[in-house]
Amino acid sequence: MSLKNNLRWYFPILSIFLLCFLVETARGIESDPIVADTLSVELPSVQALKLTPSKLSLKNASDVRRILISALTQSGEWIDVTSQAKLSNVGPEVSIGQQNSIHPAEKGSGQVTVVYADLTSKLPVTVESMEQQPVSFVRQVAPTLSRLGCNSGT
Repeated sequence: MSLKNNLRWYFPILSIFLLCFLVETARGIESDPIVADTLSVELPSVQALKLTPSKLSLKNASDVRRILISALTQSGEWIDVTSQAKLSNVGPEVSIGQQNSIHPAEKGSGQVTVVYADLTSKLPVTVESMEQQPVSFVRQVAPTLSRLGCNSGT
């Protein structure tokens, strides 16, 4: 096969990749997912909150995390209340993003306050560095292509 035949397929594939990348960039990496309307369901009364992990360490400026928030009901069962809980930052070290994601804002130690029903819990957070890391194909580019359906089944 000649070089000309090989290049004939290279440019359309590159164009599709570039189009997918531009569409995702225009939408924004952290766009809101489709979420069903909130139903009016009576939640059981709770007596304790548990945060997993119990403390958080953010390594660099790109290190974004979410935590699991569990509540202990009066009947002794643990339920997941992550989507219903409200998070707020206590200091300037972190900011709270969409879907309660925790983003580093400046180097240092701080706390995130978690509120669910009438219970409050504090999560210690340490931001070790605000250094930008290079883009990772496996952690950033491949998931974006996959979300757009540009992974050709691989």
